[in-house]
Amino acid sequence: MTAGTVSFETIMNRLLVITAKDGSSLVLSEPSGDRQQRAAPLFFEHVDRGEPRPVAGLFSPFSVIVDDQRCVVFAGTTPGGASVNAVLIQFPDHSRSYPVNNLPDRPGVWMSFPEPFYDGQAIRIAWLVDNRVYREETSVPLDWQPPEMPNPSPREPGPRPVTTSGDGWSVTQYAYIEDEDETQIS
Repeated sequence: MTAGTVSFETIMNRLLVITAKDGSSLVLSEPSGDRQQRAAPLFFEHVDRGEPRPVAGLFSPFSVIVDDQRCVVFAGTTPGGASVNAVLIQFPDHSRSYPVNNLPDRPGVWMSFPEPFYDGQAIRIAWLVDNRVYREETSVPLDWQPPEMPNPSPREPGPRPVTTSGDGWSVTQYAYIEDEDETQIS
């Protein structure tokens, strides 16, 4: 396996999970065992609808199809580590804020809800510390990248999630717990 790739045989630690309106799951995860590395790779996956794809840096766009509609999901990390507590994305017609998941061993990861995709759209993104802009960037115009076809490999059963919901979406967060033998996801 080369850097930046992951296979279905790799056990993944789920960091964030969003359940879309059509019941599909969008997952932000990292390979098991890499959690102790400061810069362990992150992967985005639309479960059962494509292979995990690497997250590149502060924000990466991912093309997904939800309810037969072309959508985009953004995911990434934060500059400044755990001090950043929210990400604000400004779309051409609206803005939406997303909390940053600050797990003790993996601070500063986040993922957006699926948003309708428009060819050539550019977004502005701001990383916030207590509602003040810490850093701001504008994306290049986005091009549709069709999601890869799914691999029908079986999945490992996941841990029990903690879920919050609203506005037609639900967000599931996973937290690390200490076990007698090893640290696991719960």
